[in-house]
Amino acid sequence: VRLKAAEPQAKLLFALTSPSLCDPTGDGCVVDLNNQAAAIMRRHSVPTVDLHDAIVKECGPANAHSACWGLPGCFCPHCNEGGTMQGYDWLAATVIVPALTALLPNE
Repeated sequence: VRLKAAEPQAKLLFALTSPSLCDPTGDGCVVDLNNQAAAIMRRHSVPTVDLHDAIVKECGPANAHSACWGLPGCFCPHCNEGGTMQGYDWLAATVIVPALTALLPNE
């Protein structure tokens, strides 16, 4: 709220946390905390980008043997392995950059 008042021209975007794909119990906590954060952001009119849902849609739900893109441990909770369009590269290109681009004015 203070940032929006001090810098009204600023564009804010809150990223909801990515999943912990190898730990279903821990991922349940992530979902709960993401829901709480999303409610707070809605209350303050701050848009969110949902990293968790995007990854789960691409990789499947949390399970003890998760191997997104065939990479064991990917998004458990981090995924800096892999090649082009895998892990963080995929997340940035298909989720984060489009969300940031949508905030920019069309010129």
